[in-house]
Amino acid sequence: MEVLMSFGLGSLDKATSLMSEAFANAQNSMSKSLSKISSGKRFTNASDDLSSYVKATNLDITASSYDSKLLNIKQAHADVNAMISTANNVMDQLKEAKKLFSEGQSDSAKQIIAGIKTQMNANVGSEVGTVLGGTGYADVVAVGGNIVVDQSTTSFASLKNGGVNDLGAATDVTTVQNSITDMQTYIGNITGIEKQISSQEKLAIIMKDNAVALSSSLTEIDEAKELANITDQGIRQNAAVSMMAQANSARSAISYLYR
Repeated sequence: MEVLMSFGLGSLDKATSLMSEAFANAQNSMSKSLSKISSGKRFTNASDDLSSYVKATNLDITASSYDSKLLNIKQAHADVNAMISTANNVMDQLKEAKKLFSEGQSDSAKQIIAGIKTQMNANVGSEVGTVLGGTGYADVVAVGGNIVVDQSTTSFASLKNGGVNDLGAATDVTTVQNSITDMQTYIGNITGIEKQISSQEKLAIIMKDNAVALSSSLTEIDEAKELANITDQGIRQNAAVSMMAQANSARSAISYLYR
């Protein structure tokens, strides 16, 4: 009888101890969640908080650096789009000039060519004292009636560095067609540059957003997650209290029986 009583009470002691530990753990977890919610901090441990904020600050600096990069990329994007628009406009005028030459209306065609030349030289003239795409104002040339454009994909502003000469009467249509071919190549190249810049812009935005999100994950709490944790731990606590009450009741009953 003594053995049975000892075994029964020992088991109850162990169960009570385990349930008390579960209650304490739940209480500690709930306290941490409440602390996080009230302080708005990601960690309750001071050293972890300090480390996370240092990392978050560095990430914030990185995110800010992407802002300046984005401004430069967006400016380049706007410049290239403006160049594409200008090139397409010049292309339309060249096609009209070719049509007029083929119809024998050379005076009207030459007026269009002169207008293109004036506009392009004006574009370059507005950049006197600067260097665009590695080409200064003094390097502007016009050869054989062709629009001179840099076919290098490294130049965003090469369209500004071109001009046209007066066309010879014997080669009017041919010369304009050469300019059209040259311009088509240029538009193809600069359109490729536009796509590259667009991709860089999207990548910079993604990298900035990732840096901001990572910074937030280090310093900001997920209140929904913490509230859910409190609810879960509360349920565990209630269960532990109920089980301990039952265990205490059983202990009293057994003790009474074997007194």
